[in-house]
Amino acid sequence: KTEKCYFLHKEKSGSKKIEKLTDRVNGQRKDEIRSTDSLYELGFDTENVWEYKEDEYAIRFIEEKWFQKIEYEESDEVIVIKNAKELSDFAENVNKGDKKFTKANVRLESDIDLNGREWEPIGNARTVAFSGVFNGNGYVIKNFSIKSKNKENKGFFGFLKGEVYNLTVDCIIKGIGCCGALVAQNTGGTIGCCAAVLSVRGNKKNAVIGGLVGVNSGKIFKSYTAGNFKFFFIPILPIFSVVGSMLVIGTAGVVLITSV
Repeated sequence: KTEKCYFLHKEKSGSKKIEKLTDRVNGQRKDEIRSTDSLYELGFDTENVWEYKEDEYAIRFIEEKWFQKIEYEESDEVIVIKNAKELSDFAENVNKGDKKFTKANVRLESDIDLNGREWEPIGNARTVAFSGVFNGNGYVIKNFSIKSKNKENKGFFGFLKGEVYNLTVDCIIKGIGCCGALVAQNTGGTIGCCAAVLSVRGNKKNAVIGGLVGVNSGKIFKSYTAGNFKFFFIPILPIFSVVGSMLVIGTAGVVLITSV
């Protein structure tokens, strides 16, 4: 089920490519969005959720109304991550199955640039899925790639059972297996107020590719993805099929935006 969702495209009115999409009714032509007024006329809540931006993606959440407030109990232990080494050490400990880390409360304290490294997903197997709370705190983890043919579940998180909020990731993925920039497989977890900016390449014969999440059986709200997708189709929930390259913004169904 998807509500209040959309994706942007650059096709002409009556395009056969759009007519072939599973979810074509949620498509918005980018050149029709030229101002806050045009957003409002298309049905977007410009007072509480959306704002118009004169840039490539045209639409953004109103930042001060977007992020999820995370409250901790005084007794809660919080792992604070400030740099790439601390992030890598945390991922390594999760993937070892250390429960202190798989069930941890985590908070980012800065943007982190991974300098193009090949990333090993946090929770790289179902048995070590991350089941804690990861608060991105409004920061960005950027400049990482996942291209190895030996990885079947590709994302910043491989398997997620816990919660992720207020996090943006910016990466490159080459798709074989199950791929999603933020999470490959959301197995009952919750994702809120997150974003993914990515470039992804895949083949329909050997990949299940999503923008934010590859396969979702959990909850996603107030999140989006934007970037370039080059493959024959995107089987997300499934939302729609794509031929060629398309600019997509989205959530709730993973590559569409929702105002829930």
